Amino acid sequence: METISKGEFADSYSDIHVSWNVNDWPTVNFEDPALVYRNIELSLRKEGYCGNLSVTAYGDIFKSMSEDMMKQYWHAGFFFDEGDDSERLQRMLEDVPNWTWKLGRSANLVVLSNISEDVELVYLMKSMKSRGHNVVFARKSRDDSDSLGLSQTGIREWICPDLLDKSLEEIDFAWTTTGHATW
Repeated sequence: METISKGEFADSYSDIHVSWNVNDWPTVNFEDPALVYRNIELSLRKEGYCGNLSVTAYGDIFKSMSEDMMKQYWHAGFFFDEGDDSERLQRMLEDVPNWTWKLGRSANLVVLSNISEDVELVYLMKSMKSRGHNVVFARKSRDDSDSLGLSQTGIREWICPDLLDKSLEEIDFAWTTTGHATW
């Protein structure tokens, strides 16, 4: 089985930025931010991504979250944004290029979002890919359709594990020749 392509310039040690739309990609509950962050980091490391990790979670769930829980997210390593649907997409469209610009070098960009509804986000990620960044769109299952033709752009797709799975360390990930993770 082949490993995921790390892009023309970004490699496995390049910094990693995850944009997580929690409204599109919810967890069962939001009570264990340290576990979610650890599982994102661990699953990416199992795929060979060893760079510094940054995760920004976007969602209106943060508007109603207690101050104590928001602190737990912050201490777990998350940045977060409280916008509604249109604000959330707009912030993601602004944050990704701003993050890479501040970084000043190619990076690995991972998107946890329902991409079939975010054409502007797909366009942005295609643009980031053309600039030497490695781009990975996560999917919940193989059944999700590729209606936007990502497989023809060099953008990889990843079947992401359950972010609250406490047994994630035991899962052995591998990439198939189509760029999909199997476990």
